[in-house]
Amino acid sequence: MHHLIQIPRCVVLARRPISRPFLRPRSNYLNSTNHSSFSMNFIRKFFRTSTPEEEMSAASTKAQTIIKENAVAVFSKSYCPHCQASKKLLDDLGAKYFAIELDEVDDGAAIQSALKEISGQRTVPNIYIGGKHIGGNSDLQAKKGELKSLLQSVGAAA
Repeated sequence: MHHLIQIPRCVVLARRPISRPFLRPRSNYLNSTNHSSFSMNFIRKFFRTSTPEEEMSAASTKAQTIIKENAVAVFSKSYCPHCQASKKLLDDLGAKYFAIELDEVDDGAAIQSALKEISGQRTVPNIYIGGKHIGGNSDLQAKKGELKSLLQSVGAAA
């Protein structure tokens, strides 16, 4: 035989009128501003992350600036043997060049994607001489005969 026990839904500890000051509705909090929207706006303001479009635009601007401001620009990765071969060839010719290691910078992946939009090449090394896209290591090695004069024409070699 089962007995049903009825449990009261609420327990009243003291009888106080509801109009007491400590029972005001929360709508008056922070001058009638919603507290949750205030805290969310604070978080958004100080911990804002960029959108992928903003990141891509910043990376594209950075890549274009590197290409424009340097006679020779090499977008590279530190572990890539083709990148090392390209930089060795430029070093052997005494070229002054700017190399950015995409695996060692925070926005390297975004810059690499931006290079795909700029030149159509996503792979590294991605080499520019005088603002003109040369290509990768095989393209640079193929220009070995005319490379010295090309570097001199842009002021990257003596």
